[in-house]
Amino acid sequence: AGLAIAQSQQELQDELDGIVYLENLEPETIAKTIQRAVEEKLWVDVNKLKQSYSWETRVNEIENVYSFALKYRLL
Repeated sequence: AGLAIAQSQQELQDELDGIVYLENLEPETIAKTIQRAVEEKLWVDVNKLKQSYSWETRVNEIENVYSFALKYRLL
């Protein structure tokens, strides 16, 4: 497990425990979010996060798209 993540971007496709979305990027909001994560001892499943959102995973997805396109002569 790893530390909680404060996320300001769009929501992730797969909900992960330990992900906290910021309502805005105001310093007070960020500070309160961090404080909440520490107080509630929020943790994220790092292995699941890497499996779904790592650069390696994204590269493999893109390679699969190109392989499909080349196989069916879509490029």
